[in-house]
Amino acid sequence: MTFDFFEGPAGSGKTFSMVAHARQLIENDALGEGQRMLALTFMNGARRRLTSSLNAEASFRRKFDCLTFDSFAQSLAKRRSTKLTDEMRQQAEELDQFDGPCFLASELLKDAEVRHWVARTYPLVLVDEAQDLVDVHRQGIILGLMECCAAVAAADGFQCL
Repeated sequence: MTFDFFEGPAGSGKTFSMVAHARQLIENDALGEGQRMLALTFMNGARRRLTSSLNAEASFRRKFDCLTFDSFAQSLAKRRSTKLTDEMRQQAEELDQFDGPCFLASELLKDAEVRHWVARTYPLVLVDEAQDLVDVHRQGIILGLMECCAAVAAADGFQCL
């Protein structure tokens, strides 16, 4: 799959460039009938800003879901819970309320069937504020998604939380 990365300081237009690139991918048929773009970010404030940017583009309307990593992870773990082992569940319980679901999602995305299932709905993934994804569980989500989906990310190395 493809991975495109936009990096730069605040105000340099990296999110604008990422969104413009995603628009070009969609115009070149990156999404099939009934498919959507998955836009992920770390915090709700960034999710609201990204949603606003995407809603401003007519080509994206009703063609994307913008979520935090945590909410995507919770949804994936819930929807594919039959794939979770008792050991995975036990390890997740030892983590906090955010890292636990992200651990489960990263484990689930190691499974080719789960990756294929996600890619059928979301063949294109945007990741904004990628510099904030410093933990192994959210990185595992990205790595799993990159195996099955085209990915576009934007980051500012100087803004890491």
